[in-house]
Amino acid sequence: MPVTLHTLTIPAGQSVSNAVNVNSERVVRIKMPDNWTAGANLTFELSPDGVAPYSPVFTTLGRSRIAVIPGAVVMITEVWPSMEFVRVRSGSVDMMHMQEADRVFILATDTKA
Repeated sequence: MPVTLHTLTIPAGQSVSNAVNVNSERVVRIKMPDNWTAGANLTFELSPDGVAPYSPVFTTLGRSRIAVIPGAVVMITEVWPSMEFVRVRSGSVDMMHMQEADRVFILATDTKA
């Protein structure tokens, strides 16, 4: 299946990235930035149109948070609800972690079978 790469950036002093339109494709992996502010997990958030409020991704195990391992590529094995727009948050809505510098992620998607 063809893979599409999307760039997400959490700007310095912020806790949430820009949103990217994934065209209802399946998120398969994310490349973590080489540097990260210690103590912050990563939360994925979805929106059907990029305007409606973003909601955290929930999986069978609860809210989808992952520990950030600088420079690592994390495979996403859980199938998420079909949404158009995805963004990432440093921490969560309840406990945001501001990043000390710009943090760039590469999100990979492929077409759903």
